[in-house]
Amino acid sequence: MITRRSFLSGATGLLTYSLLDKYLNYFENYGEALIEYPKDYENTLYLNPNSNCFELGDFEDIDYPEPPKWADWIENYIGDGIDINCPESVEYIFQNYGVYPKDYQKPCNEDNWREHYAEDYYFRDNTPPCFAYDYLNNLNLGAKLISEEKAGHGLIFNDSAGIWGDVKTVETISPVSISLLQKKLVKLGEPTRIVTDYSDL
Repeated sequence: MITRRSFLSGATGLLTYSLLDKYLNYFENYGEALIEYPKDYENTLYLNPNSNCFELGDFEDIDYPEPPKWADWIENYIGDGIDINCPESVEYIFQNYGVYPKDYQKPCNEDNWREHYAEDYYFRDNTPPCFAYDYLNNLNLGAKLISEEKAGHGLIFNDSAGIWGDVKTVETISPVSISLLQKKLVKLGEPTRIVTDYSDL
């Protein structure tokens, strides 16, 4: 399900022509969004420039589950056609992962597990993109419009289920959307700032 929260709606009580001109002019002059966040903040929303999606929290703080046994990891992560009882698969597993059959019932390497967990479960409920989705979705940001069209100034809320679990992201439609969202957060009294550079965290 994709929903669009639009800052152009009168329901936001936020956007005026002078404010829009201010943000547009700043972006045109400096090539980045004007973000006027509060001096006293408790939370930081990070806009990932690769995805244009918000993240709340740090991937380093993810509460990883205990590593599964190698047998389970092999079954779930290597792919179809791998059978730990098949000599060809045993050879393949050893050549590519250095794991002997005698180790299949032992917990897999923690670094290996975390790498695949972060890759395959990136958008699950306990990751920064999902935290950002839950946080923003629970605020009174304005009207929700059912739309897949990326036009105007607002946010795209993506909430869908996939083979690896829930996919929940909040994507910006335009750089000005970042400015408008920060303005709305301040108006709502939310102690949250938006940054677009990891060095600012």
